[in-house]
Amino acid sequence: MNNSTKKILIVLGSILLIGTLALVGFIMFSYFKGGEENYITPEKDKLETSQQVIEDLTILQKAVESYFAKNLEYPEKLEALIPEFLKSIPKDPATGKPYIYETDIEESYSISVPDPSKYKLQVFKYENDVLIQE
Repeated sequence: MNNSTKKILIVLGSILLIGTLALVGFIMFSYFKGGEENYITPEKDKLETSQQVIEDLTILQKAVESYFAKNLEYPEKLEALIPEFLKSIPKDPATGKPYIYETDIEESYSISVPDPSKYKLQVFKYENDVLIQE
């Protein structure tokens, strides 16, 4: 090997060594920079929560309709659906509060979320088989 080839290999080796050290340094810096104070908890996805509410309201609506088919009247309270039509009554995932159920027993009912503003809506409910989101 001549002198110029040795110099080129030394320069390339030095560049490779510096690049490797920089990469290892960056990885070490990133690792030690981590920690709870730098961790941002992801917010619950609005769509995911809204989808859960729609699923809950649909389950409740079907149970209320099944109760009506059997008894020819709507239940006075959602608790009347347990255990024959539901194992348990779901709660609003955004607030943890029970869904609001209203009925005149014979003709109509509505099942709504306690605070529709949590979903950036004014109305979020099932009313006589119709899902309303406004």
